[in-house]
Amino acid sequence: MNNRKRQNKPILNSSDGFAITPSDALTIAEDPLNVNEHTAVALFSGTGGDFHVLRAGGGEVTYLGIAASVWMPILVSKVFATGTTATGIIGETGLD
Repeated sequence: MNNRKRQNKPILNSSDGFAITPSDALTIAEDPLNVNEHTAVALFSGTGGDFHVLRAGGGEVTYLGIAASVWMPILVSKVFATGTTATGIIGETGLD
């Protein structure tokens, strides 16, 4: 039997969050509302839906059917408007 106590540590511990407006034209760094941010290390899905993103390494991917109130620990530089149905998107910056 395993007698170890479960440690209550947060799954995601970030330093700051910011709203993301999906855009086919602008990256996170180019968005005038996010002038201090270059990438997000995680995305929060407020309403749920699909995310079409540009990964920080350069690849595009669409995550389908993400539930509401879910954290996605992915490093992204852009959230596209086309192909993104989720709203209430929050990006998190560096992890502590």
